[in-house]
Amino acid sequence: MYLIFQEKDPVNIQAAGLMGKLHDQLKLNGSDEHELEVYLVRLLFIMFADDTDIFNKKRIFEDYVEVKTKVDGSNLGSMLAEFFEVLNTPLEK
Repeated sequence: MYLIFQEKDPVNIQAAGLMGKLHDQLKLNGSDEHELEVYLVRLLFIMFADDTDIFNKKRIFEDYVEVKTKVDGSNLGSMLAEFFEVLNTPLEK
């Protein structure tokens, strides 16, 4: 069995760098490490789902962020919390 090594996609490298910066900033703001890791994994999944049509509508998360958040980002945290709350709601509700 041979392993084939390929160059990493620059977009993936850039995205990993941005997630790392987000992690570091949230950690500096006092976030609990475990909760921070869960939060970042959820964000990563949501962005993946948004990009691959898992939500049955492409860009639904991106549109939500663009429409619901202030230009300066001051309410981004609360809007993401609201988005996660909806995702946590059982289907029957």
